Amino acid sequence: MRETVADYTIIGKIKIDDMEIVLGENKNLYSKYVTWQKPVYREDYNHGHYFEERTEALRDYFDRISNFADLKEKPPKKRNDYER
Repeated sequence: MRETVADYTIIGKIKIDDMEIVLGENKNLYSKYVTWQKPVYREDYNHGHYFEERTEALRDYFDRISNFADLKEKPPKKRNDYER
């Protein structure tokens, strides 16, 4: 049985460290696709982006994955005392 959230069937899910990013689909709604994210320790998804077209939703899904992965890979900036 597939996971459903708010009447959307989850068709894509990835976990990066302590964050999950998902892609949901419900072809009976005006916004047929949604991407959400949530920390793994929470039950509810949030920060939803809603789309009519699958290609837009997929682009957003992969952008969210890429952006979150990039944040995890970049070392924290060190303060340079010479910068003002």
